[in-house]
Amino acid sequence: MVVLDATMGGTSTTSRRTRPSGVLSGGHTHDWENDIVFSRGDEVKKVAPSCHGGYGGFADSPLPGDDTHPKIVYHEDGGSTHCMRMAHEGNDDVENYTEDWVTSPLVGWSWWPTTDNSRAYRDLVYGKWPNDATAAPKFRDADYMYTNTLRKAAGDYYEDFDSSYDDIEW
Repeated sequence: MVVLDATMGGTSTTSRRTRPSGVLSGGHTHDWENDIVFSRGDEVKKVAPSCHGGYGGFADSPLPGDDTHPKIVYHEDGGSTHCMRMAHEGNDDVENYTEDWVTSPLVGWSWWPTTDNSRAYRDLVYGKWPNDATAAPKFRDADYMYTNTLRKAAGDYYEDFDSSYDDIEW
């Protein structure tokens, strides 16, 4: 049996909270969104970008991007909110200061960079968010947050996916 794997990547962003008129529009100043890539062997089966606690994406269909990196956009989806979604052809006119797509480095749970006093940045990041914060990173498994996030992103599409199973020996 070939196991279905899930890889979660997270993005921390600052939200634009003012309208063009300069009026504060509400929401929170910082946000964590994530995308989860489900694969079987070397084949990507589904990409699930997060959006306000839910997940969308593609399953068993061509993905925008190249063979190894799906194109995902962090976009304004309302007057004061932002969300992750799959890119489309209209997004090739990139709207960031580099005017190019950004491929973020992958940092594993146990391999985060450290500060001068050897404290992992991971611990600093997680120390800033209460366990129940909706905009918090979903990587930690306090109250099975990580496990349940993977389960929610997989949906009913993968009956053989066990979000609580980890075959990596830490």
